Amino acid sequence: MIGLWTAKLDVFSISHYIAFESAPPRQIVASVRLWFPFLFCSEVAMELEQLRNFLLGCTIINVALLLLWWMMFACVHDWIYRVHSRWFKLSTESFDAAHYKLMGQWKLMIFMFNLIPYVVLSIIA
Repeated sequence: MIGLWTAKLDVFSISHYIAFESAPPRQIVASVRLWFPFLFCSEVAMELEQLRNFLLGCTIINVALLLLWWMMFACVHDWIYRVHSRWFKLSTESFDAAHYKLMGQWKLMIFMFNLIPYVVLSIIA
């Protein structure tokens, strides 16, 4: 009987059923290794130090882009507004509000996906 923990894997229209509740762990690992070999490839596996360095590099690049965006917005605001107002009917207030909102969202994404994982990995390692 196939229980709740059943996975159906369709590859080239061949269906294989694996009943995880009745299969021994070795059989489950073998099945996963068969269908997802990249998960067990030692060349692809990333060490914690490499992941930390990657996240630090992503954080630096994203903060640099955010600062460049802010500097461009602060220094050449009128030119950017003229370029965008040719394409879209925007008031200055809505243009400023959109940039302020997007900069805030970008900053939150940097914290959530780059900086916080970097700090967590630094604490773990």
